[in-house]
Amino acid sequence: MNYSSELPWMKIHDFLLNIESIREPKEFWVQVLNQIYPLIPYDQARIYFVNDNGKIYDEVLIGVEQRWSDVYLEYYSKIENDRYAIPKLKGSVHDWTNYECDEFITDYIKPQGLNYSLGFGLHNANTFTKSVYSLDRTSRSGYTHEEIGIMSIIQPHLDNLQNLFVLALTNSYYHYSVNYL
Repeated sequence: MNYSSELPWMKIHDFLLNIESIREPKEFWVQVLNQIYPLIPYDQARIYFVNDNGKIYDEVLIGVEQRWSDVYLEYYSKIENDRYAIPKLKGSVHDWTNYECDEFITDYIKPQGLNYSLGFGLHNANTFTKSVYSLDRTSRSGYTHEEIGIMSIIQPHLDNLQNLFVLALTNSYYHYSVNYL
């Protein structure tokens, strides 16, 4: 990808430096959401935390009513072939204004006023998804090429940072166990 010299490289650098100091997984994932806002603004956001079996076990919602998350998790996430799966691919952008009107759009997306969503997931070293993010905009302005470029730069770094503390926790557990053998 051609990265523009116009990207806010110092802001990207500062974002990654702030995030890299966090060692507790849930705090890390929440701070990614909190601190990404100056780089990629959103009107509302969701993080879903995924266990090793691929099941959502917790969530953080910003500006989203709990009932919408409940509807999604209890109904739309269970529709055949993962048709309405949470965006898991890095930098997946949905322009909801151009989608065919089906039940999901008319009964779920439009009532929330969503126009655009930027989804990405963070993965462990075994490529299992551990957290899924959706940054949503209710405004008429979509995600810019710059914002998508920023996401494509920071997402692999976030995966690596997440894996560093997971490995550190695993190694400290291993050492702890060895002391008692």
